[in-house]
Amino acid sequence: MWSKIFAHTLEGQLTMLHTDNPLPITRPHLFSSNAVNLFNISHVCALFREVALNNPGLWAMVSSLNGLSVDLLQAILRRSQAHPLTLSFSEDSTLPTGREIWHTIMPEYSRVAFLRIHVADGYPGAKLQALLTVPAPTLQHCTIQFSGKRNVCLDFFVPNTLRPFGGCCPQLQQLDLINCYIPPKHYRFPQLTSTSVRCDTILLPNISFISIKDCFEWRPQFKYLHHLVLRNSLEPVSETDLPNNLYLIPLDLPVLKTIDIVASPNTCHQLATILRLPPHCSRRITFLFPPDQRFSIVSSAKAAAGAAAMFVSPDVVYTGCALGMKDHHSFLRLLSFGREIVTIKLDIYHLRIDCSNPISSVFKALAWPIAAFHEQVISDMFLYRFWDDMSSILRQALASLGVIHLFFDRHSPASHIFSPVLVRLSRVQTVVVYSSDVWTSRCFDYILCRSIFPRMKNLILPLDDSVTHAVSTSIARFLEERIKVDHLLFRVSAYQVELMGYAAPEEIRSKIGTICKDFPQSVELDWVVL
Repeated sequence: MWSKIFAHTLEGQLTMLHTDNPLPITRPHLFSSNAVNLFNISHVCALFREVALNNPGLWAMVSSLNGLSVDLLQAILRRSQAHPLTLSFSEDSTLPTGREIWHTIMPEYSRVAFLRIHVADGYPGAKLQALLTVPAPTLQHCTIQFSGKRNVCLDFFVPNTLRPFGGCCPQLQQLDLINCYIPPKHYRFPQLTSTSVRCDTILLPNISFISIKDCFEWRPQFKYLHHLVLRNSLEPVSETDLPNNLYLIPLDLPVLKTIDIVASPNTCHQLATILRLPPHCSRRITFLFPPDQRFSIVSSAKAAAGAAAMFVSPDVVYTGCALGMKDHHSFLRLLSFGREIVTIKLDIYHLRIDCSNPISSVFKALAWPIAAFHEQVISDMFLYRFWDDMSSILRQALASLGVIHLFFDRHSPASHIFSPVLVRLSRVQTVVVYSSDVWTSRCFDYILCRSIFPRMKNLILPLDDSVTHAVSTSIARFLEERIKVDHLLFRVSAYQVELMGYAAPEEIRSKIGTICKDFPQSVELDWVVL
């Protein structure tokens, strides 16, 4: 029991490194503090010392090189016995430069199962390069991160004679690369089931990325892959550089469960052309717009919509969707029996619109629906055209959906931007709204009064402090106009119920009664804790 408690104390910090946020790996003190914590625990009392010393698996979790003395490292390696090691270090000013510490760790390198390396800004990664040429027969998880505005190509391997980890890495299951990449031709990881290649730097000159053409080199390596992340790590090629015969042998990922892509519309289009995904593979596709390019409102939006639609499998029965917009992001998520299948997101932070033809821009603005309730910006017109084209391509799938989740807020033009999608949801019966204040938006009220969701019967709302008198008045007016809506369900957070204590059911019923006092009597009221 005590050993499990100690392990949980150490894993709390190590778990941070498995999240989508790579920042903790840039803090070497998080690694070395595990060793210090374990030594401190072992000196609390005789019982704790006995537990710590008799559990080599605890010591195998704390092998970090930053700020670590040779004596302490030797004690850790000795006490970990033959257990698989977790080895972490940050190549920066705190990393020991003497040979003795490396002479101590290298004889034990063959039992490293978890390897995490960070290369600080301004450092070339010399230690990383050395380790990447050494066989790692028990390595299962590897994370490499470079800091700074760079994307380092780890191409120092000698072609045909030297591979990553000396060509001996038979148990590697997860490989995460941040601001760096290994050329696909060097992949020799037969047990790889999860990999991610991410770059934090937007496409800039003199920064290299993986070419779409090179992705075909992954064919023999990715056939057992379950999870793939490619975030801002690919660059497209011209059609003349991409031989047509390569399309005849696509990049088949037969057992893939999730894929997460962040790339430009052109890159996404080329990827969608060469990839073959299982129908129920969960796909998250985010479109970035490189700041050095200009996009037209009509043709670029149509091309982007066509690329996005290629990731929507026609072999899946879609039952619901979610629409949302916040800041410079907007998204559509398609669900199948409650499970997320496809998410298409647009990130327009760097979007630059081509305004070289002002007369054309005026006519395009006239095609924009009446938006008297919001200040119009040119990027909103681009979004409207994109979602209009997207809804046309996906009209059959949208017409079959029964549930919609709306992530709109009061100050967002989302209701107008997504209106082409909303009008095609003719079979929706259940509408789930996640922000109460949206009901005080005249834009939202205008959209919902246009006979959208003609079969709507159920409305689900959050029960929180944002349900003001103005909100309840607007909902009451909506229910009076939409007489087919006969069921209203309030979602209550478990945290709210906990704060209310034993009187929670009575307090919730009282609050609902106050909010709904002017609602039609025909509407059935209920609540659920989520």
